[in-house]
Amino acid sequence: MSYGSLVSSPVEVVNVLGFMFAAISSTASYSDNREVVVEFENAYLSRSVSRLLDPVHLMFSGETVPTHEEVDSLIRTITSELSVSLVDVSLSRIVARNISKTVRLFCLKCEQMIVTSGEATQVIDSPTPGQILNVSIGNLLHYLNCQVVRVISNMKTSLQQDTSSIVMESLSNTESLTTGIVSTLLASISDGIEAIILTMHNEDYSM
Repeated sequence: MSYGSLVSSPVEVVNVLGFMFAAISSTASYSDNREVVVEFENAYLSRSVSRLLDPVHLMFSGETVPTHEEVDSLIRTITSELSVSLVDVSLSRIVARNISKTVRLFCLKCEQMIVTSGEATQVIDSPTPGQILNVSIGNLLHYLNCQVVRVISNMKTSLQQDTSSIVMESLSNTESLTTGIVSTLLASISDGIEAIILTMHNEDYSM
């Protein structure tokens, strides 16, 4: 069976990788013999990173904010890739780094959609389309963060600590972007309140 056909089925990947890593681990020199599966592992990882990154590029290909359903589909892929990688600690770390790249790409795409003009900071009239868009992006980032945390929490007994940490550290990108969206708006509100207070002090109430 070719590498291409082997990596086409996650179930087959688990079975084959599990068998190969178990066989190698039982030998006297793991580090020397592990290179036996390097070619197969590289073929799998090439497909794996495509399965992770391609959906992100696709969901941001339009002008609208991706839906929760699209994020859920990405989360299922993340869960599947992590589950398959459990057959080997080294493989898990590599997959975790690819998931980290996926989260960072997701954040980059979100950041490129954020409105930063004056439209995003006005607090006098009703919310502008730009503000509504920014709120939607913030909610989406928060949703992705929560879903990834849930996956890692559900797999905490199976994943190595350093593998979990690689994924969790990438979530700081979602938090910083969300904080940026909120803090910018709060700063505008604060400035607006200050301006109103100053206006009140300048009013002549003696009349």
